[in-house]
Amino acid sequence: MKHSFNHLLGVIDCFMPKELVMPEMWANIRQTASRLVPIYHGGLECRLSPDRRQVDLHQCIRHDQGEPELLIAHIQQSGWKQHAAWKQIEQICRQWRRPSSSFHRWVAEMWLEFDIHHHIGDAPIPSIFLQLRPPESGRFSLDDLIVDVLAALDPVTPRSALQTLQTALKRCSDHCPTEARISHIGLMLARKQDMVRINIKGLSAQQWPHFFHDIGWPGSQNRFAELVDPLYDRLEQLVFCMDVGRRTAPGVGLECLVESGSNRRDAWADFLEELTDSGMCSPEKSNAIIDWEKIIKPPDTPQLWPENLIVEALLRGPDRFSLISQAINHIKIVYDPLRPPEAKAYLWFGHIWAKKEDIESSLFKPETGSAVEETDES
Repeated sequence: MKHSFNHLLGVIDCFMPKELVMPEMWANIRQTASRLVPIYHGGLECRLSPDRRQVDLHQCIRHDQGEPELLIAHIQQSGWKQHAAWKQIEQICRQWRRPSSSFHRWVAEMWLEFDIHHHIGDAPIPSIFLQLRPPESGRFSLDDLIVDVLAALDPVTPRSALQTLQTALKRCSDHCPTEARISHIGLMLARKQDMVRINIKGLSAQQWPHFFHDIGWPGSQNRFAELVDPLYDRLEQLVFCMDVGRRTAPGVGLECLVESGSNRRDAWADFLEELTDSGMCSPEKSNAIIDWEKIIKPPDTPQLWPENLIVEALLRGPDRFSLISQAINHIKIVYDPLRPPEAKAYLWFGHIWAKKEDIESSLFKPETGSAVEETDES
């Protein structure tokens, strides 16, 4: 039996709220997932306004669980190397697993983001987001990683464009305050390669105006402040997502994360209520998001549990349980000076191995090294 990412989606099929994902969109998502490597953690990107139905699929690839090798093998077996984007992804994976490379040193996870409307034949073309490890101490330099990331875009991107992107990334890295850092670098492989996405974590309410000025953001800071400054009082963390290249794009994404712990559900409910009152989220979608967070056990679903996970459960012994975790990862507010703000929910789902005493406490996405283990087999 040939396994795919779709086997995990099959397990959560009966838990998929139609308020967030219409049946025809879910069918398209599962068709895409059926072509992807069977690595069982990812997410959905759902637009929250009442009239927006587009949903994107994400898959998470982790360095420390042998997954770059699995993805390389899948690319080769699928014949996807004929597509430039997958050839670039394979190149990144090969560097990622080399202990001496900057990818190995800096990149913790790679996220593949699939816009379901962008396919080339049987090979869905993703954008990729590299999640960077925090620096071990003090100031840090991403210079080597920046060079290697952009080298992955060669030869499909003109060298002059690569030099422009390198200058833009270095400018953003150099202007980060000491407490802030670039947490993600995104390459939009399905689009024209004239910009790179960066996520900036750790900018305070006092620091973001200076950072935006220093990197040449062209928007109105006063107008943007009306949206962003009140968020600092409501959220545990705010991450800025920006597109940079020859110029800095005026649009900005704001990744909103609430406090963790026992008050998490209420914190998300309060934040979603504010989005609903502002018109950025429908009440039906708000309720569906709050109900998303859960643990799924094999008896909870009429769908067959992935066969390879059943086999591994037998090998692991009776003290480990195979579970699916669903959680709200974050909500993004997209600012565009030409349009009203838009909200999106990023919903996590993934397979985990848990001890009996951990089941009730493992509702949310586990941290690396926690007692709850994510699957390391596919």
